[in-house]
Amino acid sequence: MGMAILVAVIVAYTLEQQMNKKTQERHEKNLVEIKNKTLEALFGIYLEPQLFSQFLFAVLTRRVKHKNCVIAYHFERSETEDAAAPQELRRVKLTVAIRYELHNIAHRDVTERFWHFFEVSLPKTTFPPAYTRFRLSGYKKVHGCDGPIDWDNAAIEQKLKSGRKRDREDREEYRRELPSFEVEISPDKPVTVEIEYVTEKQYCDSDIWLSSVPGDGLKVMVFVSEKLLPMRFWANTAHWQQAGHPNSRRTNQQNYFEWEMNSVFLQGQGFILNWFPKG
Repeated sequence: MGMAILVAVIVAYTLEQQMNKKTQERHEKNLVEIKNKTLEALFGIYLEPQLFSQFLFAVLTRRVKHKNCVIAYHFERSETEDAAAPQELRRVKLTVAIRYELHNIAHRDVTERFWHFFEVSLPKTTFPPAYTRFRLSGYKKVHGCDGPIDWDNAAIEQKLKSGRKRDREDREEYRRELPSFEVEISPDKPVTVEIEYVTEKQYCDSDIWLSSVPGDGLKVMVFVSEKLLPMRFWANTAHWQQAGHPNSRRTNQQNYFEWEMNSVFLQGQGFILNWFPKG
C-alpha cells in the first residue's frame, strides 16, 4: 500500500512538471509570436521563431556595447626568417594591440563575461605565440579573478597555468586564450580594455577580428617595418560596409596604413586583414 502511494506521488509530480514545462514552452512561443507580429506590423517583415530569437539575442538583449575600438598591427622581421624559403612562405613577427571601451547601456549595473582568444595559424612557430599585456580599468567589480587586472606575460601565463584544464591544453596547439571571468560594469563609467599579443605569420597570410558584442565603429592601423620585404595589404569585412582603400603614408622608418569604419558592428561581425609580398 505504501509503495503504491509513493508511486502515485512520483507519477503525479512528474506529470505536473511536464505540464508546467509545456505551459512555459507554450507561453514563450506565444510571447515570441506576439513580438514578431509587432515587428511585422511596424516594419512589414516576418521572422521565423529561431531567427527572431537570434535577432533578440544579437540586438535587443545585449546590455553592453564597445566604443572607440582601435586595432594596431605591427609587422616586423622574424629573427629566424629563412631567407632561402619562397617569399610567400617566409615568416613575419606580428604584434597586435587592441584597445576599446565597454559601455553599459542598461542604465543599471550589469555583469558581463569577458573572454578573448587569438588563433595560431602556423603549426610550428619559431617562438611561442603569447599574450604580452592585458589590462582592464574602470570596472566596478570582478568575479572569478583576484587583484587588479594589469598583467604582463608572466602574470598571464601564471593565471593560465593555475586554471589550466585538459581541454585548454588540447586547444593551445592552435589558439591562445585569456582567463575568462565576469566584470561588473556601472552605467556611469565605461570599462577600458587593453590587449596585446605577439604571434608569427607568413608573408602571404591574413588575420580576422570579430566583435563579441555590438559596437560603434572601428579603426585599424598597420605599421610595417622597412626591414621587411615590400608588402601589399587589402581588407575585407564580415559586415555590410566594405573597408575600401586605406589611407597610407611613411613615418618613422615604417610604412603606415589605416582603415576607419564608422558603422555599427553587431556580434559576430568584423574586419579581415590580408597581405602578401609585392612582386
